[in-house]
Amino acid sequence: MDLKQLRYLVEIAKHRSMTLASKRIFISQPTISNALKNLEEELGVELFIRNKSGISMTPFGQEVVVRAKSILEEVGAIQSKAQIAKKPANVFAGTLMIYTVSSINHTILPDILEAYKRQYPHVSFNVIETDLEEIVIQVQRKKNSIALVAIENYIVEHYQLDSVVNYVPLVQERMFVYAAKNSPIFKYKSISMKKILAYPLVIYDVNTWADESLRPYGKANVLLKSNDMALGFKMVAESHAVGFASNMVINKGAFFDSSLVSYIPIENQIQYYIGYMYSKEKELEAPLLEFINIFKFHLNSI
Repeated sequence: MDLKQLRYLVEIAKHRSMTLASKRIFISQPTISNALKNLEEELGVELFIRNKSGISMTPFGQEVVVRAKSILEEVGAIQSKAQIAKKPANVFAGTLMIYTVSSINHTILPDILEAYKRQYPHVSFNVIETDLEEIVIQVQRKKNSIALVAIENYIVEHYQLDSVVNYVPLVQERMFVYAAKNSPIFKYKSISMKKILAYPLVIYDVNTWADESLRPYGKANVLLKSNDMALGFKMVAESHAVGFASNMVINKGAFFDSSLVSYIPIENQIQYYIGYMYSKEKELEAPLLEFINIFKFHLNSI
């Protein structure tokens, strides 16, 4: 058993297709097929069920995928530390280019920047807050950049983002709908996305992807689209609309005043993740790898 076999296994589990996995990781289909056939023979257990509609995992295969992901993450952490060890921390210098979305910029990012600056005082930051569509474009152009993102898995799959950038989800966030305390929405203890769309909405993303993420649930009544989260919160607190908020926004958002609003969980939680993106054309260098380590630490503290 080797790391390549585990990487191939994880990719096939993700795409449920040998052909698609081959295209995404730029490895020939026969190479992947032979590697995983050898893995099954070594383990003596079938990992896949192959049929006309694609590939599905056996129960044991699903368990192996979970453990493979954990192993690969640990290997990545070791490689990251090795890169950092090659270049002593006290000589980190220059400017880090960081793209991000408003929900991260106005919650945990200030603490991350402060923590990084304490350890590496010779580094400065160029932080650009924008929407997800623009982030994907810029990460492809700016090879020495990184993007901190909060994104629904539906968007990743619909636009096949992992085919154009490296995308690493880190934490799944629980999602809530929030409104002024006197809102009729609180007749529910929890609420479905379909019912939410009956109310005027504030959306914190200005591009077409925000519309696309709501489309599976019905036609949205959007009152305001804005990257200004404080403005959106004001509209909600004044009873004009309802809004979406993750656990991170509720707990860390400086603008989120829980004395003015209440919130309830969304039923059948959408697959919403916090993670990062970077160019497929260049590996992250030591300063950005260390930035990711600090990012992970702060995510775990939410």
